[in-house]
Amino acid sequence: MRTALKGGNMLSFLYGENKTWRRKVSPWGILYGHAYYLVGPVTGKRKPVLWRFDKIIDIQIAGRASLPPADWSVEAFVSQALGVFQEKPEHIILRFNAGVAQDAGRFLFHPAQKLKKQADGSLVVEFESGGAVEIAHHLFTWGTSVEIIEPASLKKRLCDMLTDVLKHHQKY
Repeated sequence: MRTALKGGNMLSFLYGENKTWRRKVSPWGILYGHAYYLVGPVTGKRKPVLWRFDKIIDIQIAGRASLPPADWSVEAFVSQALGVFQEKPEHIILRFNAGVAQDAGRFLFHPAQKLKKQADGSLVVEFESGGAVEIAHHLFTWGTSVEIIEPASLKKRLCDMLTDVLKHHQKY
C-alpha cells in the first residue's frame, strides 16, 4: 500500500467479508487509529472512502492512480467526521457537568471544536461533524456526565443504542 501511495499507483484487491469482488482503488492516504484504513476512491468514483486494512487481501499494483483534487487533504477529509463514518456533518452541542468539565476541556472531540465555560462550572462543546454512530459510542463512555443539547437525532441514536444494550443484557 505504501509503495502504491508513494508511487502514484492504483491498487487492486479483494475486500470485505466474502472477498469475492475485486476493487480498484486510487490510494490518497492512510489513517492510523484503533484500526488502519486506506483512503481513496474506487475506480469511476470521485469521492474517497475508507478501506479497513484487515479486510483487504490479495493486493496488487494496478496501473496509475487518479490523483486527488488539488484542494483535497486527508486532514480535511477526516475533519468531516468523528472517527471513520463519513456522513453529512451536523451541528453538535454537548454539555459536560462541572465534575468532568476540566477533563472534557482537555479532550479533542473534533479539530474545529469550540469550548465555552459556563457560570455553573459546566462546559459546552460545539463542533460540526458526521459520524453519529461513533459520537454516540464515545458519549456513552462519559455516562451521566454529558448531555446532548443538539442534534435531537444524536440524542435519539444514543438512547436507542442504550435501549438495545439494556434489552440484550437483561436476557441473561
